[in-house]
Amino acid sequence: MSKVLGRTLGLKSSQVRSLERLLHRKVDAQRAVTHELARELARLSSDAGRCVGIVVDRRGRILDVSLGDAHGVPFPTRRLARTTAPGRLCGLRFVRTALSTGGIGHDELAVLSRHRLDALVRVEVGRDGSLGSLRTATLLPPGSAEPYDLSPPFAATAIRADFLESIEALEEEFARTAPGARAAVDRDRAILVTVSGERGDLAQESLEELRELARSAGIEVAEARLQRRERVDPATVMGRGFLEEVTRRAASLGAGLLIVDEELTPRQAKNLELAAGLEVMDRTMLILEIFGRRAGTRDGKIRVELARLQYMLPHLIGRGIEMSRLGGLGGGAKGAVRGLGEQKLELDRRVLRRRIDHLKDEIDKIGRRRGEMRRHRMAAGVPQVSIVGYANAGKSTLFNALTAENVRAEDLLFATLETTARRCRLPHGTEVVFLDTVGFIRDLPEGLRDAFRATLEEIDGSDLIVHLVDASNPACPRQLAAVEGTLAELHLDAIPRITVFNKRDRLADPGLLAPLVDKSAGMLLCALDPADIRGLASRVERSLAEQVAERLATPPVDRDGEE
Repeated sequence: MSKVLGRTLGLKSSQVRSLERLLHRKVDAQRAVTHELARELARLSSDAGRCVGIVVDRRGRILDVSLGDAHGVPFPTRRLARTTAPGRLCGLRFVRTALSTGGIGHDELAVLSRHRLDALVRVEVGRDGSLGSLRTATLLPPGSAEPYDLSPPFAATAIRADFLESIEALEEEFARTAPGARAAVDRDRAILVTVSGERGDLAQESLEELRELARSAGIEVAEARLQRRERVDPATVMGRGFLEEVTRRAASLGAGLLIVDEELTPRQAKNLELAAGLEVMDRTMLILEIFGRRAGTRDGKIRVELARLQYMLPHLIGRGIEMSRLGGLGGGAKGAVRGLGEQKLELDRRVLRRRIDHLKDEIDKIGRRRGEMRRHRMAAGVPQVSIVGYANAGKSTLFNALTAENVRAEDLLFATLETTARRCRLPHGTEVVFLDTVGFIRDLPEGLRDAFRATLEEIDGSDLIVHLVDASNPACPRQLAAVEGTLAELHLDAIPRITVFNKRDRLADPGLLAPLVDKSAGMLLCALDPADIRGLASRVERSLAEQVAERLATPPVDRDGEE
């Protein structure tokens, strides 16, 4: 065992045996660390030339040992409990050596906050291997002036023997100052961040849309922050000072999740995790989270899984914690000592690619079946009308009103993920098939767009498109443009369309929208008003009749293009 670990970690067998012996130690639980243990850690760290960390529970048992490099040491998360009860800490302390002097760093405080440790203890080691000063850090309850209690440096001989009592008192203070609140870190409670150089209201609109996406994913928003900067930081997206402020707010609000309104690179996500000590989710992953919760049919579930795996593939290296939301496999490597280079994910790229290929084959089969159904509808000569629009514009509500159906309609983004077709008769007897489609959204990631392209292509056989716009949303002009742009990308912009501005009842002054309605030759309505629905149905019927009349009036063209 020692020889294997020695080759893996680049240590002598005697050094590995020293690490292994630590796991069989039990220390005085009433002290954050004992003088004897601190001295032993300092000697081992100096001998190896690397920082060492141990995880100790409240019974004084050393549960795990972590070996880092000369600059730092990772916290071994495999010994953490899955959940921490509200008002409590996780019951573990992290004692780590440092080969340099100085205060407890931001990254160390992030570990303390992220895992709600009882304490973090920093043991400084001199160049000659001597034991230097110690420092401790603990969390403070919400409402405190600072999120952490940082001790001044003290000698190992001055370690106090009331550690457990102070931790129990701290937990009582957590419960007293936040009764009924989420004192524990909640991984479904998030801080949202948008970093943008956009002028005017564009950046704020983007942040509000991120808030709605989070709400649709069932995530509680603790706070939403906007940083205006011309260019994103290539390492962490946001500036360091702003990131530190976000980290402090997360600690005080009990948020365990940071959602960034960007598509993060694997390196950016990893840097943010380490710096903030939070689970990190980008905009793409948030949309995937919604799709994963909402997909109900086999078709939808397959498309969601494909989009997830395509997202995961380039993120396998350097990402770990947030992959749990996407069904990734985690877990530490076997063995007592956690070494450098140990991967958090144990997914094999070839297995992942094979699964992606299999799902693509399944989607091709589903696409062929959809194509057959579409051809049957077209052969029957029944006109097809597709209702399209930005997410949460009210498409399903309008679909239900036009067809007397009862498909799922909620005030959430992406409440509908599958296309639904229903046949009905218009006021003057024209039989028509209405299609309720998946909502559009700005900057839809390419992987998601590809995964749902076949669903959106259901629109391709339409005789008419009803483009529904949420008139009550201040961003409706940009949402209208985003949908029109997507239709153009899918080569569907040649299909005749009626632009309908919905949610008239929510407008304080409908006249303010009149120029936009007139410009698009649209109509303003409320999908819950029967009179408005009858008016729209009549306009759909007239438009279809005009198309039939136009086709009849157009002379046929022979193969040579001559009449």
